[in-house]
Amino acid sequence: MVAVLAISLFTSQICLADSKQTKISASNENSSLHAIVSLGGGVVFSQNMGQSQTFPIINPVIDSFYIYTANHSNQTGGLFDSFLGVEWLFQPKWALQMGLGYVRSGNFSVKGSLLQGADIQSADQYSYNYTIVTNQLVAESKLRYQIKERFYPYLLLGLGEAFNTAHGYNTNVPPFLTFTREYKNNTQNTFSYTAGVGFDIDVANHLRLGLGYRFADLGTAQLGRAMIDTSSVSGTLSQAHLQMNEVIAQLIFVI
Repeated sequence: MVAVLAISLFTSQICLADSKQTKISASNENSSLHAIVSLGGGVVFSQNMGQSQTFPIINPVIDSFYIYTANHSNQTGGLFDSFLGVEWLFQPKWALQMGLGYVRSGNFSVKGSLLQGADIQSADQYSYNYTIVTNQLVAESKLRYQIKERFYPYLLLGLGEAFNTAHGYNTNVPPFLTFTREYKNNTQNTFSYTAGVGFDIDVANHLRLGLGYRFADLGTAQLGRAMIDTSSVSGTLSQAHLQMNEVIAQLIFVI
């Protein structure tokens, strides 16, 4: 009888220990806070690249006028996307992701025609172009909802800064016409924001795939200071609102 009681007590202790371990494991698996790392890529569609500008004659004796007429073209480019942050499950089906996102996109070509001269009668017309590359660093928040255990539609908002590089200005003005304007390369730091929608789906333990659409306003992009021959002159070519529509696919790691 004593032996039977001892065996029963020992068995019950083992079962109790196993039960505690199972609860701890389940608690860790269903933790309300997780680290999130994602990498992605996609396609970005620019809107109305280029902005028409005019630089008038200031000194009638030595100056010329310059009229830049942009093509206002819509263009398609590639993008790279990454995110590092945390996910907080604050309701059984609702979660909030917060962290830092980085997006790089380009190259976008600004093209147009240049009319320059001392007067309209003697003015000549040429073409010009330069390239814009954008880098965006934003604080992102993603609010998601769970459907049927695997699907997570979401809304996204990001606020931060864009680093827009305009470079490689080129024109077909003959090199002996030294009165034409040339422009230096320049990186413009400006406020930017992102808003988007999409969905994520569980494909494995701690792994999701995501697909989303985002609208991004990247602020201003502009070339550097203008030069005529070796002299610096005022004014430069710029674009006030660099706006993008982005379609992004992501690989999301839940840690």
